[in-house]
Amino acid sequence: MEMLNASITYDQRLSEVDIQGSMAYAKALEKAGILSKAELEKILGGLEKVFIFFTNCHARAYCLLYAWRHSGQGMDAQIASC
Repeated sequence: MEMLNASITYDQRLSEVDIQGSMAYAKALEKAGILSKAELEKILGGLEKVFIFFTNCHARAYCLLYAWRHSGQGMDAQIASC
């Protein structure tokens, strides 16, 4: 479990950069005429949703792991606050 916890911040940072790279690549494909403006907007909208999901997911996972690691008195309150 310790190794899993250690990678959470790296995973979050990498997912953010990966999504930003995908957005930039989609914009380049639109500029090159491979994607239409409508296709680009759909892709960017989907990537924004993925970004929000990962951001919320990582924050919640970190909060739950922290609560689990420091379980005991007040754990239910910690989880409820996530």
